[in-house]
Amino acid sequence: MRNRVFLLAALFALLTFHANRVFAQPAWTVDLLDKEGNKPAQYEDKQLGSEKAADKKFTRFRHFVQNTIVHFNYYYDANNRINLVIEEATLANHDDYSQLLSFYPYSLSNTLNYKKDLFYCTTLEMIG
Repeated sequence: MRNRVFLLAALFALLTFHANRVFAQPAWTVDLLDKEGNKPAQYEDKQLGSEKAADKKFTRFRHFVQNTIVHFNYYYDANNRINLVIEEATLANHDDYSQLLSFYPYSLSNTLNYKKDLFYCTTLEMIG
């Protein structure tokens, strides 16, 4: 019994960790649009999923799902931007050992250099 559970766990781990290699499409060769912006002849009558989305009814469930996805994407992107600002400010920080060192490895004067970038990104998202 113990061997069977171990075997199933090992198989699950193997499939989980290597799923991107199994199902990935590294040799994707279909160009959806040509240089003029037209679809190839074989795909002329087919609609993409993104093209079909505008025709569907916007139900309460779809509204809930879309709002949830947008909500968490916004916080994920904001978290990535803040981490980038802190990383850049940490790299730009130089310790002066003749004075008291700050607790954090960056100073507020270094983070102020990125204030415009963060404000610009959030205003574009609010407008768009």
